[in-house]
Amino acid sequence: MLETLLEIYGEEVTPTKTPQSRQRDGATMAMFLKLFGRDRRPETLSQRDWDRFIRERRAGPTHGFGPDVPLYLPTPGTPSGSSSHHHSGASGRSRG
Repeated sequence: MLETLLEIYGEEVTPTKTPQSRQRDGATMAMFLKLFGRDRRPETLSQRDWDRFIRERRAGPTHGFGPDVPLYLPTPGTPSGSSSHHHSGASGRSRG
């Protein structure tokens, strides 16, 4: 389930990042879970879902999400974890 996947990421990847990146990870994960549900199966996420995530993120705090959530996450279904579109100029990988 989505919550389990994000917990694993939070335990294995997030601790290797800078404090600011760790904070953004937490906000991004919370937004993702709020938007798609803790019990959502990750393999069911579609391009339409991804586009919704981007729209909601850009809508900002008026939709209940803070401005510190990054505009990039791995595109669902890409094994490398890199996104080929809809990002803020970063590769989607940890910068520190």
